[in-house]
Amino acid sequence: RIRRQRYAGAPCSRSFRILIRAAQPQPVASLVPHTPFAPFVAVTATTEMIRGKSRVRVNQAYTDAILRAGLIPVIAPPLPAPRAADLVAGVAGLVLTGGEDIEPRRYGATPHPSVDVHASRDESELALFDLARQRGIPTLAICRGIQLVNVAMGGTLVQDIPSERPNAIL
Repeated sequence: RIRRQRYAGAPCSRSFRILIRAAQPQPVASLVPHTPFAPFVAVTATTEMIRGKSRVRVNQAYTDAILRAGLIPVIAPPLPAPRAADLVAGVAGLVLTGGEDIEPRRYGATPHPSVDVHASRDESELALFDLARQRGIPTLAICRGIQLVNVAMGGTLVQDIPSERPNAIL
């Protein structure tokens, strides 16, 4: 059970605090359906150039929260879409993490100059979400993950609130 509370800070930090709150008081049995395999949870990751090499990166706070819940995080780098089924077949849950913007062309928009996209990550996570949804695998979407779910379900996004919605209350 997730208790709704107000938190100061960015929407991403608020989502993460909800994740931690949900993970701490609940036994694993209430979070994961009975499966014939260990309670592995796929955690999506991005790639980043660090010290001249492309590295797979995920916020350690996500994996720590999953471990505290008694689950085992499995880091999911951007995969070719056909390989998503291999990953989803072995997990009891999926966490779609925060990060780059979703490619605006995926929801029929022209990219705003401010967007920072990761095309292979979009492809991978859209495939993972589609399969998880088809198979009824519990999914937690955080920040970018929520936006990805929206786009996967046919929704659109506002790329830059100040320029696209100048009268919006911020």
